[in-house]
Parts: sequence; C-alpha cells; structure tokens
Amino acid sequence: MSLYRKGIAIWMSWVLLVAFMVALSAFMYNWITGYTESSAERIETSYNEESCSSVAISVDGCQKAEILNITISNKGDLEIDKVIFRLYDLYNNIESKDKVIAIKAGETKQLELLKQGTIQRLESIPILIKGNKVTICRDRMHIFEDITSC
Repeated sequence: MSLYRKGIAIWMSWVLLVAFMVALSAFMYNWITGYTESSAERIETSYNEESCSSVAISVDGCQKAEILNITISNKGDLEIDKVIFRLYDLYNNIESKDKVIAIKAGETKQLELLKQGTIQRLESIPILIKGNKVTICRDRMHIFEDITSC
C-alpha cells in the first residue's frame, strides 16, 4: 500500500511542478506584453515624412573578407542620426544592420560593418530622431551595387 501512495505522491509533484511553470509562463507573458506596449507608445515611428524631403545620402565602399568598408556622405540639409543597412549576398540572402551615427549636413564618415560572405548590394536607409519621434526615410534609400574588393 505504501508503494501505491508513493506513486501518487510522485505523480502529484509532477502535476504541481507543471502547473507552477504554466502559471509562471502566463505571468511572464502578460508582463512582457504590457512592457512592450508601453515602450512602443513612447516612441512614434513615421515613414515618408515631409522632413525626409531634406534628406539625401550617398554611399560608396569596398569589401574585405569579413568587413565592409563604407564611406557615407550626408548630402541633405538635416542631420542623420541613424542608418539601417541591408546587405544582400550573392544568393540574395538579406542581413540587416543598423548603425547609430550622427552625420551632419555636408559631412562624410567612414564605417566598418561586419559581414558574412560576398556582398553584391547594399541598401542604406537614413533615420532622423527628434526627441521621441523616429522618422524612417524609406523613400531616401540609397542603393549601392557591384561592391568591389579592397
């Protein structure tokens, strides 16, 4: 009879452990959902704003084995705060990287991006940040193709 009770005790301990993990998962899900919603409310993201009409970038560069050397120039009237880079390899696989970089109007900066494989195309999307407002200027994207070796 004690074996029977011991078997029930072990089974009950597993049931309680699983119930505890389910309750903990539900709590974490509710917490992270609320946290991300409140964080997203604080940041306004807009696309193709009127302010993007004063944004223009130019990108040039070359690639080594694991590094992409980039020269980025701000040819517009506004300061660019961040740039999203989309790297396309020979098989059209996309690798996306964003770089926080302050490029004032008329300024040129040198960057190094880590990469995998041979890159054939680079898309650069400028981003403006004013307070809590983030403006992604997709229509001002610069495309750089046929990237040579350094």
